[in-house]
Amino acid sequence: MNGIDKNPEKLDTLDTLDALESLDTPNDFRILLSEKAISELEKLFNNLKIQKRKEYQRKFRTLAGEMQNVKYSYLSPKDLIEFESFKNIVQNAEKIKREVKDLEKDNFVVQALYWLDYLTSLPKLILKGRISKPSQAIKFYRGEIVSRSKINGLWVCTVDCGFKLNVITNNETFKPGKIALIALLPPRAFRKYLSEGMFVSLSEGERGEVQAEIIPESEVREVDSVILELLKE
Repeated sequence: MNGIDKNPEKLDTLDTLDALESLDTPNDFRILLSEKAISELEKLFNNLKIQKRKEYQRKFRTLAGEMQNVKYSYLSPKDLIEFESFKNIVQNAEKIKREVKDLEKDNFVVQALYWLDYLTSLPKLILKGRISKPSQAIKFYRGEIVSRSKINGLWVCTVDCGFKLNVITNNETFKPGKIALIALLPPRAFRKYLSEGMFVSLSEGERGEVQAEIIPESEVREVDSVILELLKE
């Protein structure tokens, strides 16, 4: 079992000092992942069965410009979430997400929804204040493995975190009935199957979101490495 504190202090709000401290926005992993999100969405929309594709492509190019304003703003969390370019990114992502949700679900739609959800979650992520590790830039969830099937030497596991997602692993340990901690990483294709996260460890406790800051460093090293590699692509 992991060493997650069962009674952590609330970590999703800032004290006054943190709220006013400037962020190193050009090197902030949340901003870098958001920049990646817009780049990936522009590519993914070439494969979505959606009308007015060129209009969406223009919108993503505009949002890429807005992200450059955010990236070099050096604002505090409090000021950043009120920054016009930041709000434009979040509001546009919310609108596009509603439109993509109406599409027939396939791997491209799942990937697009991940990145749109990341952008819409940005205000909450930014309000953590300064972060020092890539893993603090994403969400983690605890859930119960409800089923699994073996396909070409890999286990495709369905996990109930309050919502259901598929996680693909080659680790025999993650069996139905077990509670696991999952890093909500960008979906990755394994042949025709899509993994919507990565198992971090077996866990205990209730289903739902887990704050990255209270997960032992030893358990997130691989997650840190995956994010750093992703940002290099």
